Amino acid sequence: MTSTTDPADARARRVGGGAPWRARAALALLAVDAAFVVLVVAGIHGPTRFAVGLAFALLVPGWSIVGLLHLDRPALELALTIATSLALLLVCAQLLLSLSLWHLEAFAIFLALACAPSLLWQFAERARAPRTTT
Repeated sequence: MTSTTDPADARARRVGGGAPWRARAALALLAVDAAFVVLVVAGIHGPTRFAVGLAFALLVPGWSIVGLLHLDRPALELALTIATSLALLLVCAQLLLSLSLWHLEAFAIFLALACAPSLLWQFAERARAPRTTT
């Protein structure tokens, strides 16, 4: 019989569905993603777009990648999310400039749409996970 405090047992339960906060985080970031697309397409500028754009740039691209790893260490995941987002944006910006394809609004919409499937997957992953009772 295994103990409920056994790290291997706890890890096995987490791998199946992850923590509930993961689904909430993915849903919140999906909302930021959608809001950012709406603001860009509508051509709305000002403090709201700045705040949503900053949240999008720092969190959405990185969480789309890091969230799939299920590292189970929130501080590490947050740091990697921000670092990954900034690195991805810097590399993409350099590529766009080098190829003379600098269309920031088009890139923003493309990136938001590219991140959405990962966020949807992470949100739905919790619903697909088998329910375990302890």
